[in-house]
Amino acid sequence: MKNINILTDKNIISLLSLLVFLFGFVSLPRAQQNAPLGNIAIETPSGKLYLEIITIDEAIADGKGVVKIVTGNGITGAAELVHTDHEDASPVRISTPAGIVSWRADACGGEHSINYQGQSYRITGIGNQCWTAENLNVGNRINGNIEMTNNGTIEKYCYNNDPANCDTLGALYSWNEMMTYSTTPGIQGICPNGWHLPTSQEINTLIGYFGGMYTAGGKMKETGIYHWNPPNTGATDTGGFTALPGGVRGLNNGNFTEIGTRAWFWSSSKHASNNYIAQARNLYYATTVATNHGSNKGYGYSVRCVKN
Repeated sequence: MKNINILTDKNIISLLSLLVFLFGFVSLPRAQQNAPLGNIAIETPSGKLYLEIITIDEAIADGKGVVKIVTGNGITGAAELVHTDHEDASPVRISTPAGIVSWRADACGGEHSINYQGQSYRITGIGNQCWTAENLNVGNRINGNIEMTNNGTIEKYCYNNDPANCDTLGALYSWNEMMTYSTTPGIQGICPNGWHLPTSQEINTLIGYFGGMYTAGGKMKETGIYHWNPPNTGATDTGGFTALPGGVRGLNNGNFTEIGTRAWFWSSSKHASNNYIAQARNLYYATTVATNHGSNKGYGYSVRCVKN
């Protein structure tokens, strides 16, 4: 096995000690984790991965395989292990008497939220991608019967022209407004610095991580029926994407429809031959499908961002 450098912000953790403890992980009932102690960077041939350090008690209670970590300054923590051979888990795998143990990379570098335009947004690592876990809500609100224009100011729609809906479900944007009137896939657009608008391929990667279009919708949706209409079929919110049914701002006089029943998300990829169409995904309250759509750029859909 090739050498792996495991580093904290200030301390080098002994790989020998790490391997010793790999043979003693446990599995007990799940409990909610609290704030992490920090994170570990692992240098691999595929680049740097990040692991969250949580307290030993939290790690054990969370029911995951655990490795004890003692840093140079005496801080004791625990890193979560995932028993899987999934190709997206991480290129770092260690064989033990219990089988193969894989590190799960934290694509968000141990961060749980970002601040943007005076608001805090949860973020979540899914596979090798780091996504915002809430719909964007930035810009100046305009009524649904007014078209967004390239005026140097970010504009947004709130469902039924009610600002409270933006606060709860996020804002709705036309494709051009989201793109800041560019047509370049993967552009920053209205996302924060260091983030960008997902391309259709990046959304396909997300969908693939959740098993494909026929199951991904359920795994992406927020659980329960507080925001989604019943039955909210198959909703598990696996990975913490927490898709909300923000509905759509339509083309006919700016009518709003489908709140509670559909979540629409723009990609930054336009149609190959039709300049009026861009690629989007929608999730539905009564299925687990994540459907790919070519939509008129004038529709108002929800927006998520991906970390660069």
